[in-house]
Amino acid sequence: MARNKSKLYTILSNVDFELLAGLVLFLIAAQPLYGIFEVVSSQQDLVALFYAKATVVRFIGICGIAVGIGDYYVKVQKYGYAYVKKHLFGNPWNFLFLLMLVWSIITSLGAVQPKLSFFSYAYRYEGLLSYFAYAGVFMCGSIIKNDDRRKKILDFAIIFSAIVALATIIQENSETFQPLTRNGWVGAYSGTFINANHYGYYLAIILMVCAGRFYEENNPFKKVLIGLAFAFNTWVLLFNNSFGPYLAVSVALAVMFIIYTVRNGIRRSWQSLIMLAVFLGLGAIINNGLMIKTYYNIFKEFVTLLGVVNDAPAGQVEQALSEHGSSGSGRLNIWLAAFDVWKQHVWTGCGPENVPMEMYEALGSYEATHNTYLQIMAEMGLIGLFIYMAAHITFFIRNAKKARVMDPSALIAYGAVCCYLISACFGITITVCEVFLYFVLGITNGYHTEEPVRPSKLSTTAKGTLIPEESPKN
Repeated sequence: MARNKSKLYTILSNVDFELLAGLVLFLIAAQPLYGIFEVVSSQQDLVALFYAKATVVRFIGICGIAVGIGDYYVKVQKYGYAYVKKHLFGNPWNFLFLLMLVWSIITSLGAVQPKLSFFSYAYRYEGLLSYFAYAGVFMCGSIIKNDDRRKKILDFAIIFSAIVALATIIQENSETFQPLTRNGWVGAYSGTFINANHYGYYLAIILMVCAGRFYEENNPFKKVLIGLAFAFNTWVLLFNNSFGPYLAVSVALAVMFIIYTVRNGIRRSWQSLIMLAVFLGLGAIINNGLMIKTYYNIFKEFVTLLGVVNDAPAGQVEQALSEHGSSGSGRLNIWLAAFDVWKQHVWTGCGPENVPMEMYEALGSYEATHNTYLQIMAEMGLIGLFIYMAAHITFFIRNAKKARVMDPSALIAYGAVCCYLISACFGITITVCEVFLYFVLGITNGYHTEEPVRPSKLSTTAKGTLIPEESPKN
């Protein structure tokens, strides 16, 4: 057995796992391109194409687990339990994400329909297999230590997003549309994201990647190209009229501007001010300022709905909302139905992807919750929601110091998480969107985790614990 382990270690120790991890991340970054050249003639074909692309993303992410496990095995063999203690139990972020994955396995086993929780062949296409894919992407991102490689991966993500954005803009100004998606048209994004609002969640995260790379890039030519990619993606986001992602990016850019101003002063915050001005300026111009008007209309509708709920007789809130008849009332109806599902499974939930099935009796149709927090609470119970929120709160706390010193990777991740958490109030993400959150978080985790030092630089205490010396970051 010892000899077999030695042979396995000898083989794996010669593998460049950081290169393999970079390849996985490159393929994930390129996934918006997967459906760009597909010809879609019906809604059924579009849905089938989306599921095919989501399956590819799952496969790539799960391959990432193999890469991550191989890298972890080599480091544990090289550095012993000290490595496990430092990088798992010593890093609450890693520990909480692992705990979330374990809890999703437990809730899937105890789900109302376990098969649906495991494979998720409908709805968001985001069951346990997708959670494993997210874990694989996060693990691969955590392997990336080289700063130049980190920048290249993020730059590829920006390039691919710009290609899809340009193709979408060209299509939206041509006569080649077909009435399939929510906004009535098929865009270049449809083969991957199926719908404009799902595309919007992806754009929210990629816009923060653009902003962060714009801030840290010193090459004027590259800075201009990144700025153009930011403008193209903003243009498409506004054309799609995706309110949640637009609000999320507005807030995240404002937070970045505040951090820059507090740290560097107003005169040195011109880059963040440009990003915020371009984003808000395009919002006021494109579609005759439709997005700005949407802000006002949604606020007014929210106040009206509060009045409808308050005036409704006891036990007749759903009926009153249905009679009101707005899109907002329909969404509030869904939230109430999801809340009823949660009350039947308070601590453990009904299982991943089981909520639409459970809400069918109340709604008469299969609907997602349109709120990620409510979705997680209904699927995995209060325990799952607590772990989920603890993981993201821990991220903010753990990276607060790095953000204050203008660490570029921390700022990108701060913006991406802000966008995701705000967008989550208005909708739910799907596999092809949410994978990008773990793409950014993984890269940030790898960049901020100290590289293991060579065995020759390890000293041993009286108890046999390996103590690494300080080593410079790339």
